[in-house]
Amino acid sequence: MKKDGLIGWVRLAKWAPLALPLIVLASMLALNPALRVPSTWDRIARNWAGEALLAAALTPIIVTGGIDLSVGSIVGLSAVVAGFLFRDAGLPIAFALSGCVLAGLLCGALNGALILTGINPLVVTLATLGVFRGLAYGISGQRMVDGFPPGLEEWWEADSFWLPRPLWLIVLVFVVAYVFLHHTWMGRMLFAMGDNIRAARFAGVPIQSLKFSLYAASGLIAGIVGMTTVMKSLSAPPSQGEEMELKAIACVVLGGVRITGGMGNVAFTLLGTLTLAALLEGMVWVPGEFRLLCTGSFLIAVANANEALARRRARTEIALTGERKA
Repeated sequence: MKKDGLIGWVRLAKWAPLALPLIVLASMLALNPALRVPSTWDRIARNWAGEALLAAALTPIIVTGGIDLSVGSIVGLSAVVAGFLFRDAGLPIAFALSGCVLAGLLCGALNGALILTGINPLVVTLATLGVFRGLAYGISGQRMVDGFPPGLEEWWEADSFWLPRPLWLIVLVFVVAYVFLHHTWMGRMLFAMGDNIRAARFAGVPIQSLKFSLYAASGLIAGIVGMTTVMKSLSAPPSQGEEMELKAIACVVLGGVRITGGMGNVAFTLLGTLTLAALLEGMVWVPGEFRLLCTGSFLIAVANANEALARRRARTEIALTGERKA
């Protein structure tokens, strides 16, 4: 009986991170009638596309126990690169946007290469956060780059099959991330890295190549986000993407991903994104500073709950393993 109870707890623990975000999301839907209108979520999908895409890219990284603080700066730099290629270099807009995505990929690859030298990801991406932002200001001359073709905005803001195009992009990226993390051998290795990096190394997990690929992919997604911001606003200010990385990490934490690694779910990250969007967009009756206070307090509560859940789950699995050996 005790063994059955332990097994039941382990299974239940997989879904426990859903509880707090669902409660908050349901509360916001009940308190704010505007969130029950489809047009509101249409606007949220367009406004939060960047944060959602970055959250999907950061989830596998955080599952390994890593972090990427530079994604917001990569968004700004890649957007400025698109402006430079189009306005100053005179390249066609298709080449300029391709250069934008390529710039993001190269920035992510640089992060990955530096991390492979043994420097902590927090230190590397904190440093490159400043480096990439400085490059954005230097290339743009601290001025907004504009003059993009108006057709870009019209295309990006249009609907396809009755849904906004930003929403289709979010669905595509999250589906790819979900399949990769939860249905491939590489995804299982990422969880092993986050749970016990030393054991993963002795088990023959290709840690170096996986780390490099994750940060390169994160930069690629940030480059795509930079491209979408250019298409949406028809401009590329060097400040583009500021604080975007903080919102993306908050979405990941709200989705129940353990910040120290080893536990998480891409689908839950999407729920965390919806929850954070509902909090910030729905608390219209709360002054801005108190809105941030409420959001920050909720983040602390969720992160603490995730850590407590992870510790309880680890103890339960140890007890279950002991019973099986007995």
